[in-house]
Amino acid sequence: MKQQIKWITNSGANAIVTISIDKKEKYINDGWGHETIKTAIPALWTINYSAVVQGHGEVNGGNYPVITKGLPEGVAGKLGKLGFNTKIKTQIENAVEKIKKSDEWKNHLESEITCDKRIKDYDDHCQKMARIMGE
Repeated sequence: MKQQIKWITNSGANAIVTISIDKKEKYINDGWGHETIKTAIPALWTINYSAVVQGHGEVNGGNYPVITKGLPEGVAGKLGKLGFNTKIKTQIENAVEKIKKSDEWKNHLESEITCDKRIKDYDDHCQKMARIMGE
């Protein structure tokens, strides 16, 4: 799932912000010319904030979320090097909310809870075994 916001900047360049779920996909080559897409477990998924400006390419290479503090007057938000007004900021926030309400993101949250529980269970077991072993 992805959401896109498009507009023309004050300098006349086209800007596109894409909000999506980064599933940490990678391509695995089996050495025989076949490539398979491997998707990370949902607990590792994150929200990707891409900002592309015509003539400049990707201007949010660090995948930073929207910054709203310490900005010059007239700039309501910023993604990397791309600043925008209140209207665009609202559209971006709405796109993020749509992503967070999606079934895919709910799957991510449930998977995080499951992983956290497994880690806690493992740590509890290690502590129990250390007490039994007299450590």
